[in-house]
Amino acid sequence: MKNFSSVPTDARCIRPGAAWRPFAALITALLLSPWPAVTQPVGNIELIELTISEAHQAMLAGTLTSRELVVAYLDRINAFDKRGPAFNATIMTNPRALARADELHTALQRTGAPTGPLHGIPFIVKDNYDTWDMPMTGGSASLEGSMPADDAYQVRNIREAGAIVLAKSNLAELAFTETADPETLIRLTEAIEDLRRAGAIVAGDF
Repeated sequence: MKNFSSVPTDARCIRPGAAWRPFAALITALLLSPWPAVTQPVGNIELIELTISEAHQAMLAGTLTSRELVVAYLDRINAFDKRGPAFNATIMTNPRALARADELHTALQRTGAPTGPLHGIPFIVKDNYDTWDMPMTGGSASLEGSMPADDAYQVRNIREAGAIVLAKSNLAELAFTETADPETLIRLTEAIEDLRRAGAIVAGDF
């Protein structure tokens, strides 16, 4: 591994004392799942259990591209969130995700080095974080279609580290309650009705 610097540790968040908690929630929402894998391997690479370090090694070796990784997780969202169990854990996917993956792949080919420690890694943003390229609804119908002018501080830092915003995830309306049966812009499906008391911060992270 080379040229992968550490993410800065002096980041400030909107909520004092929670500097890195959002980053864990954003990434684990996508990379961890208890449900059976449907994503097909790329060559000999098993994408579902792939670590960031392994993904970077494969990208540098030319056996995996950012596009292939994004497509794999979009397929997984389609299989579990929009079809099959239809969890409705995501509100929308990013229409620019594939284009951004291609840009990062081109940059890697041109320079031989990654753009940052999260180069080409897709992640999901809770929909109470601003993203310049997708609406920010906070899970509320009253904010449907509301387009932020720019990224939230946390999202901007993750993007600058090379990551790709894949989707926006569901949450209780405005994340207003500690526990809730999420009455959101897009309600969680009855397939996970037993989990209806999930805390607002993780109500869409399945």
